[in-house]
Amino acid sequence: MSGYTVCKYVTAETAKKCLSDRTLYLARPGQLNDTLEARFARASAGAYLDVVESTLAKIASKRGEAPLVFDREALPEFKALNEQENDRFQRFCENIGICSLTSHPNHQAMWAYYGQGGHGLCLELKFSNEVLNDHELLLGPVKYSDQPRVLNRADDLRESLLEMADQNPNASVRELLKLSFETPFRRRMGLRMAQRATSRKHTDWKHENEIRLLGPNGGYPIPILEKVLSKIHFVNSKALALFAPFLREHYPEVPLVYWESDHTGTLKHGRSMELNLIPVD
Repeated sequence: MSGYTVCKYVTAETAKKCLSDRTLYLARPGQLNDTLEARFARASAGAYLDVVESTLAKIASKRGEAPLVFDREALPEFKALNEQENDRFQRFCENIGICSLTSHPNHQAMWAYYGQGGHGLCLELKFSNEVLNDHELLLGPVKYSDQPRVLNRADDLRESLLEMADQNPNASVRELLKLSFETPFRRRMGLRMAQRATSRKHTDWKHENEIRLLGPNGGYPIPILEKVLSKIHFVNSKALALFAPFLREHYPEVPLVYWESDHTGTLKHGRSMELNLIPVD
């Protein structure tokens, strides 16, 4: 989702802080309002091996090779190792950084829930590949489901292996397995796994259409606001008046948009605003 434009609804207090510090805050899952954030059941070691075997068999078949089979007698040892990896990954998910975003600046519910009923504001943000890579960030949509959350890390390994197999059509299965232990591969797979584990919510939240910005460390602000802030949206004239002097001084190049309702309950008209200094005699 590089170059993707997203929106962050904030209260007046939060807006003052992030605009003054020029930062975006990444919260830990435990700081968010869903009690099931980053919580999931773990697939068994046997289920992990089943997915890996079927994936390697699929790749081997396309290459005319005999499929690799794992020694099931070593399952107890692998089970212990798999639990260690699951524990490590769960700790990572519990401390991941999350910034909750959405796609539109005129969402009535988002203004009510997170924009202080219109007394706050909405920051429109645009992310580039450069910013995402420099700060180890990942941007993607939340997926909603009412099914049990069971995480099998092999599902992410499968996607990464199939992707690598397409990129290396002449590599054997054993050569691909060797590549899978290298840092670039592990990083891509780890990001995919973290996004899937921490960007799943129950369908009760579906109306929010959330997009998540993920970072490796939650509970900290990151100094990127000046690089990604593209517009600032208002729905309340008092909020606009409160922020106008500060924005004129510190963010003179950032466009402002004021949304007006036609009393149908929908914010339909976004009007561009320009701040000018008026001389006082």
